[in-house]
Amino acid sequence: MVINTVLSVMAYNYPSQNLSIYISDDGGSDLTFYALLEASRFSKHWLPFCRKFSIEPRSPTAYFSTTPEPQDSNPIMDQEWLTIKALYADMRNKIKSITKIGRISEEVRKEHKGFLEWNSDSTLYILIDKRDPKAVDSEGKPLSTLLYLSWERRPQYHNNFKAGAMNALGYEEVLPEIDIFVCTANPRIEPPIMVINTVLSVMAYNYPSQNLSIYISDDGGSDLTFYALLEASRFSKHWLPFCRKFSIEPRSPTAYFSTTPEPQDSNPIMDQEWLTIKALYADMRNKIKSITRIGRISEEVRKEHKGFLEWNSDSTLYILIDKRDPKAVDSEGKPLSTLLYLSWERRPQYHNNFKAGAMNALIWSLWVLPFTYVFITKHAYSLGEFLRFDGTIQGWWNDQRIWMFRRTTTNFFAFLDTTLRILGFVETTFDVTAKVCDEDMSQRYKKEVMKFGSPSPMLTILATLATVNRFSFAACVKRVIVNIQIKALESLAL
Repeated sequence: MVINTVLSVMAYNYPSQNLSIYISDDGGSDLTFYALLEASRFSKHWLPFCRKFSIEPRSPTAYFSTTPEPQDSNPIMDQEWLTIKALYADMRNKIKSITKIGRISEEVRKEHKGFLEWNSDSTLYILIDKRDPKAVDSEGKPLSTLLYLSWERRPQYHNNFKAGAMNALGYEEVLPEIDIFVCTANPRIEPPIMVINTVLSVMAYNYPSQNLSIYISDDGGSDLTFYALLEASRFSKHWLPFCRKFSIEPRSPTAYFSTTPEPQDSNPIMDQEWLTIKALYADMRNKIKSITRIGRISEEVRKEHKGFLEWNSDSTLYILIDKRDPKAVDSEGKPLSTLLYLSWERRPQYHNNFKAGAMNALIWSLWVLPFTYVFITKHAYSLGEFLRFDGTIQGWWNDQRIWMFRRTTTNFFAFLDTTLRILGFVETTFDVTAKVCDEDMSQRYKKEVMKFGSPSPMLTILATLATVNRFSFAACVKRVIVNIQIKALESLAL
């Protein structure tokens, strides 16, 4: 079961150089270690097979148990299917044989060099290292890192569950930073109490808090959801230490307290903390349900939470917890993950009202810098070159306009004319134009004034684009100044 999970993860449709898989074996089992050694070999054939034929599901056992042998529909796939099936059956039989015996024979230990580093107390072994040029599959494509880590087997301690072996690693140095997005669009369909339970369970992940950031995308722009998250950010300072201390499962407060009876003096310390956390949760839940029932935030509540000073029904970006802040710690002094709330204007008729549409507002990223640099540099160099050869800013601007005209009209008409001529609908003609420059034209040239002259279909396109853009720009300006939306025009702004 373990190796099927590992192989399906390795076969993700994701760049292998950005993917690392860590197996945390808190049981310290050499049987699991042996199975992973065999799986690392099989992965060199399984991954190309999945990639080549878009295999689903990507767990070998699930795939071969649900997919019948192909019937000559694709000779190439038929042959590879049989080959991979034979390799998988061979690996499975080896693992089952060892598991049945319950120990690793000396012959097998000598076959796998990994057992030279095996230690029943603790083992850290890199089965596949993506930095190694030889870590490639049968098609020469690089493989993801596959790392095995076991810790001494101590069932009486909590580190025997839920990646306890990972305690041996320097978390922040080994594990990557992860951003998790929680999306909500309508506080009636998705009650705020449900949203915060999702957020709190994510915050309580057994993962280094300094490598974890949670983003709440509220496409409904609801101050009820915002209030619920403000309360949840307070409660998290007590809930997270409780989960960590007693290995709480599930980590959603509602799910936990609704399925777990009150402890009966089995552990006095836990009993007391259980009652304290239950009371804090009940207090938070009652506050949120009360506000949700009323349907609005009272002035007293708004004054209580400074976050409402920055609240805006159209858009709000507010950092509820900032992991860079030294004060962002829980009740035990452990750092908390970043918790960021972002709402966008409530426009249900647009698609951005669903599935993290609010995140569209987060356009700022380091990736903006290269594009900004290219845009500014290109135009600055063009202007500098124009001025260096005795040009003017007005002349340079006219030159930019001509390039725009070419993109929107000239190129299109040239393509259309060539196509019609090739198809035989029109014949090649040559229009004789005046080659003499009159006084009026000469004066306009000196003043760098553009005049288009006689009517042309090209001008119709330009005039239409300019008119639409002018009205769209006016609608956007009006909205910024007086906050009145003209949706039909705003979406056409160029």
